Amino acid sequence: MKLTNRRAVNKPVLAGLLTVEMDAQAEMLFALDRQSGERLAHVVRPSQGLIKLILPFRYTQSNELIIGIVDGDREFNASVLDGVKLELVDQNTADTAQP
Repeated sequence: MKLTNRRAVNKPVLAGLLTVEMDAQAEMLFALDRQSGERLAHVVRPSQGLIKLILPFRYTQSNELIIGIVDGDREFNASVLDGVKLELVDQNTADTAQP
């Protein structure tokens, strides 16, 4: 009997990647499911303004995602984008690093 050394191979874990470069005046980002109204994400703007989030796979195949940005002092109107489809990525290898 011969034993061989086999390395584990990670199976792909498919998901959606949301990448948003937020305006300097925006202070918060939110993501909502259009059908249920469920809040999927709520993120305070990082100093660099770039946000990368992994969200469920189904948002790569449907247009049921709403993304919005708001400012904290209500000087500007909210900006909302409806019908967003995410980039399909493998969670094992997706680059979600914030600069």
